[in-house]
Amino acid sequence: MRIAAILWSCLALLVCIPANAAPTLEQIMADPDWIGPPVEEAWLALDGNHAYYRIKKSGSPLRDLRRVDLSSGADADAAVADGELGTIDGGDPVVDRERRRALFLRNGDLFLRELATGRLHQLTRGVDAVADPRFGTDGRVIVRAGDRWMTIDPRTGLNG
Repeated sequence: MRIAAILWSCLALLVCIPANAAPTLEQIMADPDWIGPPVEEAWLALDGNHAYYRIKKSGSPLRDLRRVDLSSGADADAAVADGELGTIDGGDPVVDRERRRALFLRNGDLFLRELATGRLHQLTRGVDAVADPRFGTDGRVIVRAGDRWMTIDPRTGLNG
């Protein structure tokens, strides 16, 4: 008898609720914060010890950079501190033929990492975002800046 009373109460509530009170699937999917933010960009550090990814902050247009520690084997996922941002590798690195150096882009600038020592060199700094980095056969770096191509000597940092 008690179960029947509960069922009748639920049925009465359903009849009284207007049809437009519940959100539609279209309304739910219009706000990504309802379903959780997707990983927008992910890459592996050149040393293979960490994986990085960007993810949107809930309720904000800002993105967080997060790091997963692969070397410890622990499920260690943490936000990258602002002070560490200048030391991490960017995604999609280009490695030279001898596997001694790697190029990557970060925030529109080009960086070179010496793989044996881990030393990092910033090769471009400026208003023109660069793209498509590669190593030339003569040891120089070739990169596209806007609608033009330029070469950089990684030893001196000079263009040309």
